[in-house]
Amino acid sequence: MTDLPTKTKAPPPRLLGGGAALEVVLAGAPRRFHAVWLRDNAQDAATRSPGNGQRLITLLDIPPDTRIADARWADGALSLRFEPEGKVVAFDPDWLLAHAYDKPAPPAAGWTGPHVERWDAGLSGRVPVEAYPAVRDDPDARRRWLGAVRRYGFARLTNAPTASGAVCEAAELFGHVRETNYGRWFDVRAEVDPSNLAYTNLGLQAHTDNPYRDPPPSLQLLVCLENTVEGGDSIVVDGFSSLSGCRRSTRAASICFRDAAPGSNTPAPRASGCAPESRSSGWRPTGSWSPSASTTARPPPSPTSPTTTWPTTTRPTGAWPS
Repeated sequence: MTDLPTKTKAPPPRLLGGGAALEVVLAGAPRRFHAVWLRDNAQDAATRSPGNGQRLITLLDIPPDTRIADARWADGALSLRFEPEGKVVAFDPDWLLAHAYDKPAPPAAGWTGPHVERWDAGLSGRVPVEAYPAVRDDPDARRRWLGAVRRYGFARLTNAPTASGAVCEAAELFGHVRETNYGRWFDVRAEVDPSNLAYTNLGLQAHTDNPYRDPPPSLQLLVCLENTVEGGDSIVVDGFSSLSGCRRSTRAASICFRDAAPGSNTPAPRASGCAPESRSSGWRPTGSWSPSASTTARPPPSPTSPTTTWPTTTRPTGAWPS
């Protein structure tokens, strides 16, 4: 357990930059955290699902002028009040120490090789797509489809079989299926008492699936088996392109993002997606989903892969407020 600062052991938490950041002593050493990062990673029931701990908000739901108005130790936890929301959140000191990012940045930055094309919404008119029968029967079509995955991080596949488990047949056209605790494939349906946000009809924000696995998913396939409702539009995001755009548009972006460096403990695919009744990263049509476990025989990836969301292990960098 972390030794909690007391009046006799260490100074109380110190606000930096008018509450833009916080300095607190953990395990005998000062650690700094940004207010927006702390708010984004709050563990309260309105921010994280009490049943499974998954995120219920996005950064866009957090006021851009978020600051810490009050910080103190109370009942063994760090109690923070965020303004302008007036929200009070308690943080476990062991959790803070485990996720502290106030440390030297890795020397090597992330990069994309010449075979990778970064993209934005302009790609919507030329999304790479092949038909499943062609990919199955024609080596040239299969090569084009896998080449698009390597270039853009994702590709669509139309006219796929709509039977449970048939997604594995597509995966086995070019690799083998890596089974997980979910099994060889994973059928996603809305449930009455869900244990995972994937089993609800809630729209999921852009995210990366299973980056904590070792090895992490290399390529995920999702197939729409049936759609009986309206909605369920799909989104894919190029993390490298998003990061580049932020850096061009604002100097402060360096505080919010960092490149994933070789050796990072949070590798992830380039493309992420979100859709109602879905859970895995990649292109998603509408409806219920049957994603396979990840395959291993894909075109060689870049030495590093970015994470397209801001998980608890992301380390913001840049100048600290005084």
